Amino acid sequence: MGRKRKQQGPTPEELEAQADALLSKADHDLLVSLAENMDVLRAGFEQLKMPSNDPEYLKRLQDADAQRNAIANKVDTIHIVPDKGKTWIGVGLTNPRSNAEAQEVARLMGQHFEAKVINHEG
Repeated sequence: MGRKRKQQGPTPEELEAQADALLSKADHDLLVSLAENMDVLRAGFEQLKMPSNDPEYLKRLQDADAQRNAIANKVDTIHIVPDKGKTWIGVGLTNPRSNAEAQEVARLMGQHFEAKVINHEG
């Protein structure tokens, strides 16, 4: 009885040729699919470029704009303060003597910038 020979797999060159054929077919199929669906793709792209008419989204934009205006009407100056290796940003108010106004502006800024407000007692 003779020994059975192991079946040889495809050579690397044959595998590469098969891969190239598959990729070529995939590229061709993709191009055909894109051409067939170009109108749908264009319509989707145009819709993405249009402003959103979602009422909740528009309300959030209006609220943020109103909040920004409320802050801007109370802020007079912005201070940059380097202090022992750290840099702080301070806000000067149009009415610097009103602690209640400062608290309100800080609260609004904290909401607007989604930042924690830290009250330093003086």
